[in-house]
Amino acid sequence: MRRGAAALLLLVGLGLGACTSGEQPSRSSSAPVVQTTGVRGEVDPSSGTIALPWDHYLLTSTEHDDIVSAQGVAMIECVEAAGLTSAEQPRRVIKDNDTSRLYGVWLMRDAERYGYVLPESKEKMAAIKGQSTGSVFSQAELDQRAKCATSALVTSLDTRTLDAGGPWVDEFSGVADAVRRTPAWHQATSAWAACLASAGFQADVDRLAAAGVDWNAVDKYQVEERDVKAAVADVACKEKTDLVQQLANLDASAQEPVVQKYQAELEKSHADLAAVHTHAIAILRDAGL
Repeated sequence: MRRGAAALLLLVGLGLGACTSGEQPSRSSSAPVVQTTGVRGEVDPSSGTIALPWDHYLLTSTEHDDIVSAQGVAMIECVEAAGLTSAEQPRRVIKDNDTSRLYGVWLMRDAERYGYVLPESKEKMAAIKGQSTGSVFSQAELDQRAKCATSALVTSLDTRTLDAGGPWVDEFSGVADAVRRTPAWHQATSAWAACLASAGFQADVDRLAAAGVDWNAVDKYQVEERDVKAAVADVACKEKTDLVQQLANLDASAQEPVVQKYQAELEKSHADLAAVHTHAIAILRDAGL
C-alpha cells in the first residue's frame, strides 16, 4: 500500500456484498452514474503497490509506521516517568508487507510461491506467532499504560480523527460502492471470471479470487498446493484481461471528483498528518531510533 491503508481497505470492503461467489450484480435497475474522468490508478508491479487519488492525502505506510513507533516510545517514557521500569525497550515497529491486495492477488511472483497468503518477513512472522504468548507487562505497568493513553504526549500522536475525519470519507465510500455496480466494473470482472472458468476455476467475485480457497489456512499463513494452483490461474487471468489496471482506473475516476470537491480540506488534513509525522520523527530521533 503506497498511501493510506485505511483508504485502500475501505475500498476493498465496501460494495462487494452486492454479489456472491460467481454472481454479478443485477442490471435490471438503472446503473449508477459514476463520472468518468480518465484518471488512471497508479499500479506498480515492481513495488506491488496501487495508489488512488485519495491515497495521496493520507499517510504512507512508512509514515504510519513512524508514528506507531513514536507512540510506543512515548508510552514507555510516560510509564517510566511514573517511576516504573517498562518491560519494553524503545524500538521501531516491524514493517508490514506493503503489497496491495485491493483487487486480490495480482502478482505472479507471489501467486506461484504463496498462493493467496500474503508473505511477510521472518521477523514479522515471528512477531505474529508470538502474539499468543500473552502480555509481558506487570499489572502496575498495565494500569499506568491505561493512564498514559490519555497523556498529552501520547495523544499528540493520535491520527485517527485526521485519517477518517470530514464528509469526504462518506463520499469516497459512496463512490467505491457505486463504481462496483457499474456496467464497466461488471464487464471487466465478467471477462476475468470467464477466463478463470476456461482454466477450470469458478470466480469468487466478492474476493476477486478463485472460488474454493481455504481462507482459514490463508489466515494462518499456511500455503496450500491447491490454492497456489488457483492463485496462479487467477493472476494469469487478471494479467490477460488487464483487470487490476481497469479496476484501478474505475476507482480513480470515481474518486477524482470527490478530491476536487474537497481539495482544500484534504490538503489541510494532509498538512495536519504531516505535522504529526514530523513530531513522531523528532521523538524517534531523541530516542536514538
